[in-house]
Amino acid sequence: MPILWNCYGFNKVVDIDPVVIGLWEVLLDSAILYHDDVLNVDGLAIDDQRDDDIVRRNITIEGPNFVFRLVFREDKMGPVSALCYAEDISLRDTWFNWLKNSLGIIIWPLSFNTDQMFSILDAQIVGNKGKLYDTKLIFQDNELDDEETSQELKYLGKYSIEISKFSIGQLVGDNRESVYLKKVLPYLYEKTGFKVLELPIKHIILTNLITVRSANIVTQKLDVTDEAKLYIYSLIEGYHSPDYAAGATNFSPSLPLRQN
Repeated sequence: MPILWNCYGFNKVVDIDPVVIGLWEVLLDSAILYHDDVLNVDGLAIDDQRDDDIVRRNITIEGPNFVFRLVFREDKMGPVSALCYAEDISLRDTWFNWLKNSLGIIIWPLSFNTDQMFSILDAQIVGNKGKLYDTKLIFQDNELDDEETSQELKYLGKYSIEISKFSIGQLVGDNRESVYLKKVLPYLYEKTGFKVLELPIKHIILTNLITVRSANIVTQKLDVTDEAKLYIYSLIEGYHSPDYAAGATNFSPSLPLRQN
C-alpha cells in the first residue's frame, strides 16, 4: 500500500519521556511504539553534508494508523525534521496542536524544488543498496504566461520522460553516488537539450519504490532510507536560525497545509 509522507520542520527538539508518551497515548487514543536510533548513513554524497563529530538521531513514534519520524542532532541543538504519515489526518493535526500549545514548538511545512527532489532520489538509491529503478519524470504546465514563454513550455504537462533501470545501469556502471544529479540529468541534457532542473516537474517516479513531489513523498513500503531522512534534515539545518524560526508559521488546522 502506498504511504504518503508530508514533511515538516520544528524549530526545536521535542523532549520525550514516559510521561509524554503516556499523554500522547491518551491524546491520540492509541497505543504508541517509540524507537530512538542513531541514523545509519552509508551514503558518500550524504556524508559530506554533515559534521563527522555530530550524531543525528532518528525517533519513530508509531501507532496503528500513523507514523511520525523525527530527525535531530544528538546534542539537541538546532531544528527537527519530521516525516508524518497518518491515515486520519486529524491525528496529525491533534498532535501538532499539542506540540504547539503545550511545548511552544513552531511547525512549518517543507516543500522541495527540482534539485532537492532529485537529491532525495539520489539519497534513497544509496540507502537502498544502490539498486536502480525504472524512472519517470512527469512535467507540469509552465504557469508563467508571458511572451517569453514558448508554447512548448506552456503545455509542458503533456510530456514525460521515461528511463529504464537498464539504461541507467549502463550509464552509471557501479558508481551509485548522485545517480540522477551527476549522471542521468547531464546525459539527458547532452542528448535532448532539456535542462531538467530548470523545468517545472510535477513528480518523479521510481517504479515500485518512491514518488517525490514538491509537497510530499510517497513510498511503496513504510520506508524512507536514513540517507534520505538525513538529506531532508540538512535542508532545514543549514538555513535554521532564531530569526527564521520566529518568522515561521505556527501550525493550526485552520491554516492551509499542503495536501496532495
